Amino acid sequence: MSVRIIKTTFIILVAGMSVCYSSQAKNHFANLFQLSAQALDPTYKFVPGTAQLEKGHYVVVGVFVNYNNAVNYTKYVSDKGYRTAYGVRNDKQYYYVYLYRSGTWEDAVTKTYEVREDIELHDAWVMRVGVNKNVRIIANQEVAAPEIQEGQPEEGLADPGVQELTASSTKEDFSPLPDNSAIKKEEIKGDYLVYAKTYRSKDNRSVQSPIQLVDNERAKLIRQLKSNELQGIWDPRNGTSSVKLICNLFGYRKLEHNIKLKDPLTDSTRAFVSIDDDIINVDFKLERLKPGDISVMYNVYFFNDAAIMRPESKYEINSLLEMLEENDKMKVKIHGHTNGGKPGRIIKPGKDQPNYFSMSKNNMEGFGTAKDLSAERGELIKRYLVEHGIEAKRLSVKGWGGKKMLYDRGTPQAKKNIRVEIEILQD
Repeated sequence: MSVRIIKTTFIILVAGMSVCYSSQAKNHFANLFQLSAQALDPTYKFVPGTAQLEKGHYVVVGVFVNYNNAVNYTKYVSDKGYRTAYGVRNDKQYYYVYLYRSGTWEDAVTKTYEVREDIELHDAWVMRVGVNKNVRIIANQEVAAPEIQEGQPEEGLADPGVQELTASSTKEDFSPLPDNSAIKKEEIKGDYLVYAKTYRSKDNRSVQSPIQLVDNERAKLIRQLKSNELQGIWDPRNGTSSVKLICNLFGYRKLEHNIKLKDPLTDSTRAFVSIDDDIINVDFKLERLKPGDISVMYNVYFFNDAAIMRPESKYEINSLLEMLEENDKMKVKIHGHTNGGKPGRIIKPGKDQPNYFSMSKNNMEGFGTAKDLSAERGELIKRYLVEHGIEAKRLSVKGWGGKKMLYDRGTPQAKKNIRVEIEILQD
C-alpha cells in the first residue's frame, strides 16, 4: 500500500522569520496581506509612547494596558508559529498584539476566520486604524462590545461597534457522509490528503466537528481541521511523520487517533483508518457521554462580571439541549468556574424578559462572591434549558468560583479558567 504525496513548493519571504504553519496558508498569507515593517522585522521593538500602528486593517489577538504583558503575549503567540507584532494607536492607551495588517477589510475578515480556527485564538478580531470606525468581527448585525473577562483586564478591550461571529445553526448539522469522489482533489494543497469522518455510533449520522491536528513528536498543535471534508495537510517534518487527530465535540466522548502519515495503515490503526486511492480516511465513531463523564463547554463564554452568555455560546448551549432531548432519562450537573476568587459585582438578566445572550438595560446588578457568580451562570443555563422543555429535576447546579482553576491568573491561558462543565449523573 502506498499513499500519494502531493508535491508542492513555497517561498519563505523573510529569512529567519517565524512562519505560520497552518496548512495551505504559506503563499496565501503573502499574497493577501501587506505586513507592516514591524511585523516583518523580528528584531523590531516597540517602545511605549513612540511606536504607532499605521493605517490599515489589523487582525488583533490581544489588547493590553500593561507593556510587559503585551511583550509576553506577543512572544507566546510567536512561539505558536505566527508572525506577531504589537503597537499602539494614536491615543497611546492600549498595546495591540496583531498577526496581520491588510489594505482591505475583506482580506482582514478572511484571515480572521482562518486565525480563529486555532482554539487559543478563537476571539481574534479586526480593527481598522485610520479607516472609518473600528469594528470587531463579523456578522450581519452589530452588538455591544463584549466586556473584559474576569481576571483578564488586559484582554478583550475594543472600541464600541462590535460584530460577533456566531454559528450558522443552533442544532447539530446531521447529513449523510459525503462522497470523496465529488471533491476536486487537484485543488487541495498539502503533502497528504486526509478525510476525517465524524458520525454518531447509534445511527451513523454525520456530525460536524473540529479536529485538532497535533505533532506527536513536538507535542504541539499544528492546526484545526474540519470534519467530513477532504483536506490537505503538510508533513510535520518531525522525523517520524507521527500525528494525533483529536475529536473533542461537546456532548460526545473524546476520541484520539495516532497515525504516521507516511504509513497510516497498520495493525494498530486498521480499526479507524482506511485508504481510498490516495486519501487517508480516519473514522471518528462518536458515542454520547455516559454517567461519570464530565465535558467542558469550550465554546460557552460570558460577559465580564455577568451571568449572561455571549452570542457565540448559543450553538453549544443548544447542543446540550439536544443531548438532553435525545434521552429523557439523562440527568446532569452544571459546574460553573471563574478566573479567581475575588468578590465583585454580578450582572443578571431581568426576571420578566431574560436576555440569555446579550446585555440589556433591563439587567439587574448586585454584588457577590466568585462562587456566587459561577453559580448564577450555571442557573442561567438551567433556566434556559427549562424554558426549552427540559424538566428542572433533571438539572442541578454547582458553583465553584475560583477553587478549581486550570491555569495561573498571570498566564496567557488564564481565561480558560472561566468555563462551564457538564457532568452526566444518570443516563
